[in-house]
Amino acid sequence: MKNLVLPIAVTTKNLLSIISAVMLVVFSSCSSNADLLPEETFLEEETTPQLFFVYKTNDFCDLQVKDTVVFTDLDIVWFNPQTREIRFKDNEKIKSIPPYASIAVKSSSETLFVISSNICYIVNRAYDDLVLLRDYHDRFHLDDSYPDYWDPEKTQQNAEKRSAGWNKFIDILRAEGRINNTNK
Repeated sequence: MKNLVLPIAVTTKNLLSIISAVMLVVFSSCSSNADLLPEETFLEEETTPQLFFVYKTNDFCDLQVKDTVVFTDLDIVWFNPQTREIRFKDNEKIKSIPPYASIAVKSSSETLFVISSNICYIVNRAYDDLVLLRDYHDRFHLDDSYPDYWDPEKTQQNAEKRSAGWNKFIDILRAEGRINNTNK
């Protein structure tokens, strides 16, 4: 009986020593990978976002409403003012925005305009204000209303209210080279 207990205790002790040695080697070899990556990797980090797309989230644990930045202008590949299509680097990130969430478009601390809702083409509601619409081809558009024929007068009034902010939005994207004027 003594012979069985001693080898198990020694084996466990040896195993703990091996695990400790491996952990020591792994953690002592951790360092910055900055010198291993090409300089181009850091270009986007050095670029400061000019536009922030923010929606309010509820933290039900402490009942606080928080602003959540869901994407920035750095996530936009291009925007076409004629077709209103907006192309993102990562559609999955945009799809994670909750349905019907309203999104404030901000530059610094100024709110330029508000996207009234994040919707897809099978939505069962009508909007007379700006929407982020995902179409059946999985493309996104910033449309003045949904459906297109819904309350044209109110839609026009809402577009006029946001025109100053909308123009700043276009100017920022143009300055960054993110405007695409080709009609697709």
